[in-house]
Amino acid sequence: MVIPDDGKRLKKSYLTDDDNKAASKAAADGTPPGFPTDWIDLKLKASDVPFGKNTKPVELAAGKMLMLYKFENMVYVSDANSTAYQYPMVDARVFRDSSGAVAAEVPLDGSIYDLATGAVLKWCPKDNPMRSLLGTLKSTVKATPLQVYPVHVTQDGSIWTKLVL
Repeated sequence: MVIPDDGKRLKKSYLTDDDNKAASKAAADGTPPGFPTDWIDLKLKASDVPFGKNTKPVELAAGKMLMLYKFENMVYVSDANSTAYQYPMVDARVFRDSSGAVAAEVPLDGSIYDLATGAVLKWCPKDNPMRSLLGTLKSTVKATPLQVYPVHVTQDGSIWTKLVL
């Protein structure tokens, strides 16, 4: 989900005095002004997602893998793998579902996640022979939401996220 950049970044009330001092210091190191230091610059711009492709894998310095999604001028970030079979989301189909939610469908097992909340919209459907087998294997397993992260796109298109544990 994109937090619109209205020039204020985050409301001042969101930050403590210590946070403001740390954010001011971080601004000298490239962090946007008013941004808490726990946000991470993905070193990408929204324009870096190739035309015709809605996903782009991102590897953080610590080795953690994330998936960036772009759909209808919105940017979303999640863990890089699905929760059912840990399948990479790089080839996920990104679309707006019938309820209006922006969703991603895992190519392997067909699970569908809401990209704004991580909620499971469909868990391992048995809609073809391969998925029938995979769905049967997961039929007694509770659906696990996809971990999604807050996103901020700056005026220059730089993408920042905050890893929430």
